[in-house]
Amino acid sequence: MAVPMVPLLVCIPGDIKPIKRGKRFEAPINRELRRGGRLGCVVGGGTKMCLGGPRFVTGCYLDVDVKDVNRALPALRQALLGAGSPRGTRVLNADTQEVLLIAPAAGTLRPPRRRVLPPHYPWSEGEILGYRLSPEVLALLFVVQSGTYPVFRVLDWSGPAVPPAEVVRQLLRRRERRYALGRRTYGIGWMPTSLQSAVLIPGRLDEGRIERTGLTVPVLWRHRRRRYCAFDSWPNFDQFLRKLFGLEPTTGTERLMNEVGVGSLAHHLAVWSAPESVTAEQAFALFTAYVRKDRDKPFVPATAPLRQFVRELRSYYNRRCAAAEDQPWAGKFRAAEAFMIVPIKKFRADEVRELVRGLAHRHGLTAYDPHREEVFVGTPRGERPNGKLLTMR
Repeated sequence: MAVPMVPLLVCIPGDIKPIKRGKRFEAPINRELRRGGRLGCVVGGGTKMCLGGPRFVTGCYLDVDVKDVNRALPALRQALLGAGSPRGTRVLNADTQEVLLIAPAAGTLRPPRRRVLPPHYPWSEGEILGYRLSPEVLALLFVVQSGTYPVFRVLDWSGPAVPPAEVVRQLLRRRERRYALGRRTYGIGWMPTSLQSAVLIPGRLDEGRIERTGLTVPVLWRHRRRRYCAFDSWPNFDQFLRKLFGLEPTTGTERLMNEVGVGSLAHHLAVWSAPESVTAEQAFALFTAYVRKDRDKPFVPATAPLRQFVRELRSYYNRRCAAAEDQPWAGKFRAAEAFMIVPIKKFRADEVRELVRGLAHRHGLTAYDPHREEVFVGTPRGERPNGKLLTMR
């Protein structure tokens, strides 16, 4: 009869790429486990990267299946120490999320001195919870996944008290205006196992914030197949909700991500021919309507100045960039969009913003930077340049 295998996860921080991971860690681990009596083997692994700004490797992980944890740990420890595992290395039981070995310093690997089990929250799947942000603001959380690492859908509603059950059901059925709320589910202390680097989540829930409504709605497949947004602690989730519902100031980039669902991997500028002056708040409403492709979005015509703007913008970088990958664009754009959204690589944003600002003034166009919440108003040709900058309060 086959012996059941126990899955372990070895998390190693540092700039460790796949080939180096295999030679430095995977081969020694397999060798030590084999010497110990065929205790198991490495069955997979991967690389962890930082995705904000320039991408770089932050660490790696190995999936190891073993027959006996107690016999396998000394072999794992020997292999990792021999490979020079860096500070922060961890060995975890992937089933129980228990930390088995830690490296508080380079050249050491030992069991943790204090065993801290992850919390288990008592809510049931499908339960509607009220989360008190202030005396007058209550947010609604729909429990998509219960247990140690809960996953919620945040409903597009806030008020002083829990609304009637029929209102809650309507909120679950309708498509929310806030893009991020409608297309994401939010997990606390949750990450895919393959990306997990720690299980001791800092910060605990203030249970006085939770109001159990007694309402449970069955979780459907459409509630589960949305994109996830993970937080490493309750305080970070609480801060996110406070910004989302206007209780704390938020940056333009955070607002884009929370309400529109863009802005994390690229910088965006919008350019169009506006018949009259536009405030930053009006520009943001127009930007979100076009990103969401709302059916009732205002009509914006494609104009000759906008086409000339695109020709000059592209020719400027075509002359200076020999290869396509050297250009600052993070996606496609064209004048036929009328309300044209230009995606830019984040580290080239300042450079492109100044060029766009100058070209918009020259051709009498309006440009909007939602990350800085600024509107650049141009002056048509033949008139005295008198561009002005409007900043949202």
